Amino acid sequence: MSGSVRQTTDTHVPKNTQINSLGRSGRTISDSRSHSTLAPSSRGKVSAAESKLSNSITSLRLQDKDTSSAVQRSSVPQQDVLRIAAEAYAWQYMTASLNYAHQNTTEETLASLRDHSDSLAVEEAEVEDARIRYEAEQILELCDELADPRIREGFPTLFHSLSNLEASHEKVTTEALTLGSLPSNAISLQKCNDVFDGIDTLENTLLEIKTDTIGLTEIARGKLPKLYAFLGALLPLLRERLTTLDIARSVVETYKNIIRAQLQLEIICS
Repeated sequence: MSGSVRQTTDTHVPKNTQINSLGRSGRTISDSRSHSTLAPSSRGKVSAAESKLSNSITSLRLQDKDTSSAVQRSSVPQQDVLRIAAEAYAWQYMTASLNYAHQNTTEETLASLRDHSDSLAVEEAEVEDARIRYEAEQILELCDELADPRIREGFPTLFHSLSNLEASHEKVTTEALTLGSLPSNAISLQKCNDVFDGIDTLENTLLEIKTDTIGLTEIARGKLPKLYAFLGALLPLLRERLTTLDIARSVVETYKNIIRAQLQLEIICS
């Protein structure tokens, strides 16, 4: 019987067939036991063989179950890994795509801006050179016009007077505005008179400069265009300074009247 069991396990037949064969062998042994009478030693051998046969049947059944499960698992069709990743992480996939596109677009834009900036720098350098050249030419033309004998005599005096005009004008207007903080006495009244004198002196200087400027403007008209443009821009400035002096004179006159009235009031009260 053990020879029949070895023969069954060694043959290359399906496991289900092996299990069925072993089952029939087991039933045969059981039937033989029921229809024949064995010796005690033979009965022990038969029991051992039956136990081994039962264990073999159980092991084969477990192996068959594992094999069936493996076959079922292997029967599931494989899907595309990239598609599964895209379905499982759709938002991450979209975000990564957008970031990649944004990065490429940014790099292309920056490269284009750098190229455009370089071209603009070259153009600006050319424009700057042209501007400097133009200004230098204008200055040279003005210097040539100032070398004219009719201008060479009167322009230096005019230029010197203009240089001192700004400082004198600022001093007089500042003194006129500070009269309001002085006490009401004879000294303050004298201070007002001194400011009046400064305003008159500066006004006379401005009128002289204005007269000289008008004279040089008439000489430069139509013949010295650069100098004519300069003197034409100077005349409105001189008129503005004269207007400021008139306002300062009105302020000083008001302060002077206030001080005079307060002094008269003090005399009456005393």
